[in-house]
Amino acid sequence: MHFKSEVIDITSESRPSQVLASKIKNGPPGLQVVYARDWMLSDALLGAAAWALYEQGKVDLVQRRLSSGRKAKFEYIAIKRKEPDLMLAMENPDV
Repeated sequence: MHFKSEVIDITSESRPSQVLASKIKNGPPGLQVVYARDWMLSDALLGAAAWALYEQGKVDLVQRRLSSGRKAKFEYIAIKRKEPDLMLAMENPDV
């Protein structure tokens, strides 16, 4: 049986790094949070927040290409894991 994952778009939020952390904390496993949509991730604070969630073993980070060519755009997506990755948590005990 295949379950469709919930997808939340936070790209228009005024404080996306805080909203990302909240959605991942409170959302179900498999939740997909689209946190940016552009040719590159230009918000350093948002990138750091997404990377911190990855290092804590809470999410997988993926990109989806929306268009091709020189003006290609991507969606940056954090997918909540079922359980934190214990190996990553052990490698980063201070996180």
